[in-house]
Amino acid sequence: MLAAIKEKIQKITDRRSSLQRAIDWIKHHRVLNSGIVVHHKTQNVTEEVTGYIIDSLYRVGEKDLALDLAKWEMSVQRPDGAFVGPGTSMPYTFDTAQVVRGLLAVVNDLPQAEASIKKACDFLVSQIDAKGEVRTPDADLWAFSGGNKLSDYCNLYVLSPLRDAGNKYGIPKYVAMAERALNFYKQNPASSREDTV
Repeated sequence: MLAAIKEKIQKITDRRSSLQRAIDWIKHHRVLNSGIVVHHKTQNVTEEVTGYIIDSLYRVGEKDLALDLAKWEMSVQRPDGAFVGPGTSMPYTFDTAQVVRGLLAVVNDLPQAEASIKKACDFLVSQIDAKGEVRTPDADLWAFSGGNKLSDYCNLYVLSPLRDAGNKYGIPKYVAMAERALNFYKQNPASSREDTV
């Protein structure tokens, strides 16, 4: 109980800005020579969250940390271009797109990231079917206890990094597949299934 009181007092007297507290949290919850943990009660890192945090860190001036995390991401990329879900060896389309988002933020300072970006985008393209629906090889992490699962509409967050990479590198296939998927989701109204959130 005394520890809980001390922790509350420390939070009240903490004079760091919200931004600095967030940066410090990220630094504290990074596994050495690896990525950012899924949450504070585990050492499982998440390639997805690490990916989109790279962009945020880079934008607020934490370039060395952003570049270090990007290098780690590149070192764990699967041969097929994908990135895996936390605590699994299964590739996830959503997670892969978030790493692309991060790598795009730093590629001008880390030119070797271009090859990883293109490889990841090729994987993303392979996960968009002929109708435009975004697929993933495994969706177990999207299921919650009680039977609910995340909506497939979360995959809309796959499209922006794919399109941005296509525009940056002049690869029409990436832009076209992102547009195909966007059109699919526009033409198919949000699921009325009660088991999605």
